[in-house]
Amino acid sequence: MPTEIEAKIKVDDLENFSHRLQSLGAKQRRIVLQRDFFFDRPDHSLKNTDCGLRIRQEKYRDAVKNILCFKGPVAKDSPYKKRQEIEFEAGDGLLARQFLQALGYQLTLTFEKRRSEWRWENCTICLDEVAVLGKFLEIEGPDESAVRKALTALELSDQQTIRSGYASMLYQRAHEAHTPPPHEFYF
Repeated sequence: MPTEIEAKIKVDDLENFSHRLQSLGAKQRRIVLQRDFFFDRPDHSLKNTDCGLRIRQEKYRDAVKNILCFKGPVAKDSPYKKRQEIEFEAGDGLLARQFLQALGYQLTLTFEKRRSEWRWENCTICLDEVAVLGKFLEIEGPDESAVRKALTALELSDQQTIRSGYASMLYQRAHEAHTPPPHEFYF
């Protein structure tokens, strides 16, 4: 099964990291607006088992792409967020949402983020601005050593990484504000 291995760090300034990435020889791949739609069963069994079911709508230039994704629980034996991830393109995002709802899943969370995606060695490095939450740097790599190497190159190896996903952080924010689902966080 495909595995996602990533380190996430909250940062104050994304521009600073753009310059660092350029100086390392990283290549900017794209700047994209992402809208994530999270679904769960009525009993919240996916969220309660640390799993996620998402449709991501990506707007890049004039193109729109929809990606259906399942994420398994985060592994306990890693300093980074490490979990099973299965994703594939779903041609029509509205039909994909209707399909999940017909299977009994309910829309529980929607949020937007602006993402600048970079490639350095064998890692994808994303500079994210997430509605309500702020700015983050994410490093995703094929293994823990590649992620650790990128953290070191970016002078972030001494920083505490965040093992929660944006969805979990936004669910927590909505819970603290006592707002009923579906939760929506837009720019």
